[in-house]
This record gives sequence, C-alpha cells and structure tokens, in this order.
Amino acid sequence: MSQIAAFFDIDGTIYRNSLLIEHFKKLIKYELVHLKEYEDFIKEAFKKWDERQGDYESYMLSLTEKYKSVIKGLPTKYNEFIADQVVNLKGNRIYTYTREKIFWHQAQGHLVIFISGSPDFLVSRMAHKWKVMIIAVQSIILKMMSYQVKSLQCGIPLIKSKP
Repeated sequence: MSQIAAFFDIDGTIYRNSLLIEHFKKLIKYELVHLKEYEDFIKEAFKKWDERQGDYESYMLSLTEKYKSVIKGLPTKYNEFIADQVVNLKGNRIYTYTREKIFWHQAQGHLVIFISGSPDFLVSRMAHKWKVMIIAVQSIILKMMSYQVKSLQCGIPLIKSKP
C-alpha cells in the first residue's frame, strides 16, 4: 500500500526564519547567553551576510558553533521553557502559501513530514503545533548520510513528533 507524502522544510520555507536563530535570540533575551557572546562571535558574520558581502553559510556556521557551546551547559528546564516560547511566540509566522498546502495535504489524508536542520526539540514542538506527526531532523538526516540508513520508500528515516 502506498501513501502520498508531502515534505516541508521548516527553516525559511514554512517558517520565515530559522528556529535555531530564534532560539538563540531568546537565550540572549532571557540572559542565559550574554549579548557579548553574540557580539564577539556572530555579529560580524551576520553583518556581512545582511549587507550581502558574506554568505549565509558563514553566518550560520558562526552562530551554530557558538550555539552548540552555550546549549551544552544549559539546564533542561530553561531550554524547554525557551523552546516553548519560540514556538508559542513565533510558530504562527508561516508563509500563507505553505500553510494552505499543509492544511490541504492534511485534509487529503496525506502524510505531512517536516524536515529541518534545527534541533529536534524545536522541530518536534513546531510539528505538534501544526499537527504534523512525523519529522525528519538534522541528526537523522546526518545519520542517513553517514550510514546510508534507509526507511520507507523515500529513503529518509522518520520519527514521530513528540506531543
């Protein structure tokens, strides 16, 4: 039995920005990351990208390197709170066209799958908000690339989103 599946990339396709970037901004806002961390390690790369003198990949590389280092020591309860805040406050900033397509595929009974390079704890919250039961996140995609893991006919291993 085959089933139609619709894949939607969250960062920049469904959502107007990156969930990871929004999470990092909230870490600064709630003073769990000092603004100096941003200014010393990310601001210049952002400025170059913003002024079209640098590329997005360099900006994201700067941000993700700093993000990984600050999130490692972050207590889970703070991370959970901020992740909830990101999705509650920003989760409706969805492009109209993609919102309509998500609803259309759901109404047709199609399998709707969110994919993203953002951390799974953000992606699963976004999926729950939009009633998408399956996600493919960066860690799974990287594992697929490293180990050539295959699942279903689409070749991407899938996991159920957390309610």
